[in-house]
Amino acid sequence: MKIAITGASGFIGSELSSCKDIDYSISRNVINVKKNNEKLNFNSLDDLDDILYDCDVLIHLAGLAHREFSEEEYNQNIIYSSKVATLAFKNGIKRFIYVSSTSVYGNINTKSNIIDEHHLCQPITLAAKCKLETENRLRLIANQFSKELLIVRSPLVYGKNAPASINFLSCLVKRFPILPFGLCNSKRDYIFVDNLCDLLIELAKSDTVSGNLILASDLNPLSMNELTSEIAKGLNKHLYNIPIPRFVLNFILKLIGKSSYSNQIYGQMILDKTKLKEELNWVPPYTVQQAMKKLR
Repeated sequence: MKIAITGASGFIGSELSSCKDIDYSISRNVINVKKNNEKLNFNSLDDLDDILYDCDVLIHLAGLAHREFSEEEYNQNIIYSSKVATLAFKNGIKRFIYVSSTSVYGNINTKSNIIDEHHLCQPITLAAKCKLETENRLRLIANQFSKELLIVRSPLVYGKNAPASINFLSCLVKRFPILPFGLCNSKRDYIFVDNLCDLLIELAKSDTVSGNLILASDLNPLSMNELTSEIAKGLNKHLYNIPIPRFVLNFILKLIGKSSYSNQIYGQMILDKTKLKEELNWVPPYTVQQAMKKLR
């Protein structure tokens, strides 16, 4: 089996491209051919015909992420992914894996229910809406070609030099021995970038997954109190999370321009892990404690 990936220069793609199971890493206008460490230039998607024809699975990571973008960029993202899928299926790709995001569910704050693949999607940001619309377009294309599409909805991905809020939290832990998350006990699922890469390769090879949607996670939900404490342990830092009322912390977040982080701090989002545990029998290769040590 041969596996290709797009978006090889991104945070997840750069980690995934280093895995021995990846044969072709596609990044912007360059293709890295693993078997002979050759780098090939290409000018358009049509130049990928030979590469895709030689592969069984394509893991699609390319696209804008970790920031808000314009309506034009929103459309470009969807069109690009649609073109990649169409080209892949035309060239005989058997399985197309699209890495989406749990942001398609919106600002979840459910205390009792576990989020499963049937949960209602209510994306709020343009980036999240783009992910959901791309999923829908890819389903139509896969059905048109009678090919297999697998959508992986990932929660926040962490790791060394991770973008978005995890990097912000790591900087806080490095700079301040006291943080205000003592009362932040709502749990959320996360996933370490190396664990996500392992899962994607497992999905590329597996023939036991039912349906076309997988919810990725480390299998171990953490509260913000626990998350920052684990980051501190991994960085060999002493940290004390003091108990601060929610309205006070929200006011502080507003003052520093980070109001959007409130849902990540107080919103609970626990994902269903049935497929990961029972169908794939997947166990993350890194525990949270092992993963946090790699942040150093």
